[in-house]
Amino acid sequence: MHENDILNLNIEKFSNLGYGIAKVDGYVVFVEGACPGDIVTAKITKANKNFANAKTIGVLTPSNHRIEPFCAMQKVCGACQLQFIDYDYQLELKRQIVEDAMRSIANIDIKIPKTIASPEIKNYRHKIQYPISQTKVSKRILAGYYKPQTHEIVNIKHCPIQPEICDKIVDFIREHALDFDISGFNEKKHSGDLRHVVIRASAENGKLLVTLVVNATKTFGRLKDFATAIFNEFEEIAGVCVNFNSQKTNVILGKKSECIAGADFIEEKLLGKTFTIGANTFFQVNPKSAENIFKYVKDFIQ
Repeated sequence: MHENDILNLNIEKFSNLGYGIAKVDGYVVFVEGACPGDIVTAKITKANKNFANAKTIGVLTPSNHRIEPFCAMQKVCGACQLQFIDYDYQLELKRQIVEDAMRSIANIDIKIPKTIASPEIKNYRHKIQYPISQTKVSKRILAGYYKPQTHEIVNIKHCPIQPEICDKIVDFIREHALDFDISGFNEKKHSGDLRHVVIRASAENGKLLVTLVVNATKTFGRLKDFATAIFNEFEEIAGVCVNFNSQKTNVILGKKSECIAGADFIEEKLLGKTFTIGANTFFQVNPKSAENIFKYVKDFIQ
């Protein structure tokens, strides 16, 4: 088997990295974009004496669990790799991965219980982090997620797993940054102003905290004006902050943030407790699932 070979493969299992597993005369092939039960046409992208990697280029016979992704960008965006598999089966595959790891790595033969599902599979993600860049010729601002295994930004106009208001805020930033002479970040040259946009949304009251991550160590006039314009445009926004990150790093947030307009936090409520969430606060991105986790732990320790 060699790189660029085209094969028809029967997908038997699922790997812990999210690839379908096929075997050709005992030789293992890990197939991107494949679901157990699929028969696919795949192109070999890498091969060695022990295994090969491949990418699905066509589905000959779909698995009973293969579905049409509800996001139009799923095939090019690197954020939701498994959306072509029905959600209940995704949960079962992940349960099997944990069970297999316990058996093969920890040498513990244990039955892992059924995964507790998220109450929502759309509009559930209440934290978004979009990298920002800028096209070379037109100087158009790009905002979105990376293509799989690259740092090339997919310019996302609508993401169905986050609150719809986030799309509108990001679109405003995309369309008006240049009006305030705010440039997008060039990762290779380490130049430009705006590196990321981070939005925290409260499932409790719908309020949002917008953070502009900039390639700077302190704020400046046009940045303050831009942050204020964002705040004034949307009544749902509780506040707009600036986070300073001038380091050559893939870490998104720097250690220092400054509130430019409104409040520097939003509030979330779980199990009757109120949590204050700021620009640098860690908090679960899916509040409804987080509540299920906390309730499970609370009930277990009583």
